[in-house]
Amino acid sequence: MVSFLNSLQTLNAELSFQQKKDEMKRVFEKFDTNKDGNISLEEYKAAAKALDKGVGDTDAVKAFKAMDYDKDGFIDFREFMEMFNGEGNKISSCTYKTKRACHTTFSKYI
Repeated sequence: MVSFLNSLQTLNAELSFQQKKDEMKRVFEKFDTNKDGNISLEEYKAAAKALDKGVGDTDAVKAFKAMDYDKDGFIDFREFMEMFNGEGNKISSCTYKTKRACHTTFSKYI
């Protein structure tokens, strides 16, 4: 019986993760306006402005650079997920204001 309950808990956790990942993918795709699989700096700034989160250009650029872990000039879905799951190492070195800009831009949809 314990093994069965553990299996159910594992299955539930996997489903929760998949549901969260699917939801995050929908949010990501909403802001990837040209549908190239990446969020550009311009798409990020447009999202921040459209959501009226009070993120200025300077903070948006800093937040974008913090999320762009591989420094290719885009935020791909992996980087997007890492930022929201707290897995990214580089974001921990950012200022509070920059971290806030990263999270608040998309928080309305998550």
